[in-house]
Amino acid sequence: MARAVGAVGFALVIGVIMQLIYRREEAARALFGQGASAASGWNAPPITSWFEQALNAASQAQFGAPCGYIGQGGTIPLMNMLSQGFPKAQMMVCGVLGPRSNAHGPNEFLHIDTARKVTGCVAQVLADHAAPD
Repeated sequence: MARAVGAVGFALVIGVIMQLIYRREEAARALFGQGASAASGWNAPPITSWFEQALNAASQAQFGAPCGYIGQGGTIPLMNMLSQGFPKAQMMVCGVLGPRSNAHGPNEFLHIDTARKVTGCVAQVLADHAAPD
């Protein structure tokens, strides 16, 4: 339970940081116009075997299927900062959109069941990482 609370707390902190970054970027866009700056993007580091096993086990437990990977965007500023500060770290970047959540639309919403499952995956991966070999 403590690990799950820690995972949720971590996710909330990251969410607040991302919101602050997003607001700063939106303010810059409003000031300088759309497309005013370029980003260098971000590529995830190669996945290690322990991390791949942990992701698949967590996804199987929560969603009944192996982990899925989607490469899109790649301009989340936080990911570049984290990769620079922790170059050997594995990165678990996940969203909680779920069915018909209409990302970034005027009626965007959080699909609660999907959010619970994603949070469960994050908690299980963190627990697997913390477990002694």
